[in-house]
Amino acid sequence: MSGFQPGPQGQYGQNPQGQPTPSGGSFPPYTSGPQYTPNPQYSPGSQYSPGSQYGPDPQYSQYGTQTQYNPQSGPGAPPGPTKSNSNLIGLLIGAAVFVVVAAIIVGVVVANSSRQTADKAVQAYFEALIAGDAATALSYAKVEPSDKTFLTNDMLATLNKDSPITELEVTKPSGNYVASVSVSYKLGGRQVNANVRVSQIGDEWKLESVATEIRGPSGGFRPVINGVQAPSDRFLLFPGRYEVGTGTEYVAYPEDESTLWVDQPGSFSGANLIGARPELTEEGEKLIVSEATKSIEACIAQQVLAPEGCPFRANPNLENGAITPDLPSLKFTVDDSQFNDLQLRVDYDNPLTVTFLFMPKIQWQLRGVRDDGSDGWYDARAQSTDLRYGRMDFSGDAPSFSWVTSR
Repeated sequence: MSGFQPGPQGQYGQNPQGQPTPSGGSFPPYTSGPQYTPNPQYSPGSQYSPGSQYGPDPQYSQYGTQTQYNPQSGPGAPPGPTKSNSNLIGLLIGAAVFVVVAAIIVGVVVANSSRQTADKAVQAYFEALIAGDAATALSYAKVEPSDKTFLTNDMLATLNKDSPITELEVTKPSGNYVASVSVSYKLGGRQVNANVRVSQIGDEWKLESVATEIRGPSGGFRPVINGVQAPSDRFLLFPGRYEVGTGTEYVAYPEDESTLWVDQPGSFSGANLIGARPELTEEGEKLIVSEATKSIEACIAQQVLAPEGCPFRANPNLENGAITPDLPSLKFTVDDSQFNDLQLRVDYDNPLTVTFLFMPKIQWQLRGVRDDGSDGWYDARAQSTDLRYGRMDFSGDAPSFSWVTSR
């Protein structure tokens, strides 16, 4: 077969099968093979037009304008993004940026709305008291108390029954400097207007005090609060109304001092028991007289001139041994009125101890025998010993009475 011989540019003839041939060229005669069927969309004899259905790809046209060299093009190179793809990518990036910005804005708003503030901390503290949740209330303390004897759910249940907190209103403080938060509420029907001191610890606000320290007598007396004995003469209480006792029916706080109101947490509550003085009850007084009487009777039963551990004695003049006492004849006679006017004193430091000064109203008689066999009788008033005070201690499991040298 002869090689391709181009004719004048753009000039074409027709071969027998209808295929254009460059002018001046020829193909071998058609001998065998399937008959060629012209494409109906191609019109024989038409001039070639770049961009026609059967023309070369415009991007790589041999007949049209030569494309510029593109280092990204060529076999194996990934096709560049089309205009529609570029628009889609831009939209996706814009949407992602919008979502991120929106999330940041929402996060800031939520963070600002949920960020703890001084008034929110005080509000949450009182709401925990109302809910009877001692642990949550204590969590708002700047320094959580170590002694939680009365800071319990059980105690809060009693307080919420006897002196509930109602009509709570917490005022949001103004300004950047915050030292206290104003709060008002009713405590068992009593109106309370308080300023709760607060401190900022990092990002949190804490109450300077979540309970009030109560001071009792300094001698170590432990009062009983709502039926629970205090661990010492100082203890902590949540706001509320408390019944104060001594743990015994024989010594009690006066009616006007038996109720302790703790209006607010902290020292500003003003509640304490320093000035409250327990008093001996009628039952306690009767018990002291009864125990003292029994003790005197036991002293007399010893049948000796100076009974051991007793507040009286007989002191006859035995004339340096010239007279021998006839002890079987010794007789003590007690005046029944000796305990009628006792000055019973409740100890200041320990109210469960009661003392009184004892002046014996006891007469004694004794027969004495001289060396020569003659005898005589003594009849005199008993004298006091060093054990001049009677003391009753109500602090044990059972009351105990004794005679002592001093109060």
